[in-house]
Amino acid sequence: LDGYTVVATKAGQLYSSNLNDPRFWNPLNFTSAEADPDNIVGIVKHFNYICVFGIWGTEFFYDAANATGSPFNRQESYKAEIGCPNGDSVTQFQQAVIFVGNSKIHGKTAYVLDGVTPKPISTRYIEKYLNADTTSDLKSFAFRIEGHTFYVLNMPTLDKTFVYDMDEQEWYQWTSYYSSAEHAFRIWFATEFNNATYGLHSTNGKVLTIDTGTYADDSTSIYFRVITNNLDSGSMRRKFYQSGQIVGDKVSATMSISHSDNDFVSWSTARTVDLSKARSIIYQCGWARRRAWQFLVTDNVPLRLSAFEINLDGGEMEGDPQLERK
Repeated sequence: LDGYTVVATKAGQLYSSNLNDPRFWNPLNFTSAEADPDNIVGIVKHFNYICVFGIWGTEFFYDAANATGSPFNRQESYKAEIGCPNGDSVTQFQQAVIFVGNSKIHGKTAYVLDGVTPKPISTRYIEKYLNADTTSDLKSFAFRIEGHTFYVLNMPTLDKTFVYDMDEQEWYQWTSYYSSAEHAFRIWFATEFNNATYGLHSTNGKVLTIDTGTYADDSTSIYFRVITNNLDSGSMRRKFYQSGQIVGDKVSATMSISHSDNDFVSWSTARTVDLSKARSIIYQCGWARRRAWQFLVTDNVPLRLSAFEINLDGGEMEGDPQLERK
């Protein structure tokens, strides 16, 4: 920052090199993050500040051009009562910093720094996993591709990867398929070089291209899976499902469609539709009061879908044997 190279110690000291010369360090050129009695887990440059993450608090330092000692002073008014349990969750890109935050009251939440103010971005679903994980081995990185900026958060302990789209402000779950199952996304770091995006494999050291024109994951099919919420169409009466039709681009692929009528405990035997046909439709889908649907495509093709159009009839509540009084 401003010609200084800055490093931090776990105990809270920020040391700065000589101006424009990181070969030389004066041992007296340091300042301390000491607003909270905790350890530093990470530092990052954010605008014209050095953002210092402790376990229970976040502090900001600016270049005060001090003649002796450290050139940096603490910006007292910007101190935040939100810390970070793991510095590997901190990722800086463009004008933003995203990190997993820690507070003494609200548990763990994903935040983005809006200026110098932490703004929560995680959902309750994401926070359930953040607070279930020990956060001791989080891995994160960010990259931008095809108009989308992604923050990728790997949780090796839980074998899950969650991805936040900064532009759409939506969370997704990404997986890699191996050992006959879906696991955490196996890219842990990424960078851009010569107008291409490359990722580093988490275990075997491969450098892989991240490309929107490729539809296989390290020579393995990328699974496209959508699972809906439980849908009752506004009524708990019986619904008789006459047909269901996939609406989207026509591609040479097969989709498997299954449903659950018992709150995701089990799924029906999958039925398949040809996505290249004029009408990708299934008939005689039984009845349910509430139903969740699952859609799965494993073919190596681009896929863009918009809807599952259901044709159903509503049953009468009167005369239902389950509701009759005896």
